Amino acid sequence: RVAEGCANQIQSNYFWNQLWMVMVTMSTTGYGDMYPVTHAGRFVSIFAMVAGFLFTAIFTASATRAFDLNDNEAELVRIMSIEAMRCRLVIASARRIQVFVRIKSKRLKGE
Repeated sequence: RVAEGCANQIQSNYFWNQLWMVMVTMSTTGYGDMYPVTHAGRFVSIFAMVAGFLFTAIFTASATRAFDLNDNEAELVRIMSIEAMRCRLVIASARRIQVFVRIKSKRLKGE
């Protein structure tokens, strides 16, 4: 508001217009419906852009870190994977034995 005061009366008279421009700039949307015309306003917009990038980067890094597994959780996932493989192996072995028994019983019956 201070930076654009005299040069851009239409957009700078209303505080919410200024807030809208800063939020659109920070979100890197850039609709183009409002833009600064003075050097001070452009500097504030550049600051808002950088702040938007930094906020997005910090938020993404924090969210990624929150979903990262610690050592105990990673070990548990590894153990669970091994157990799941063992279960699949037992089921596959049982199916092979069933097929073998069926083939053997058909041969004994003379089919």
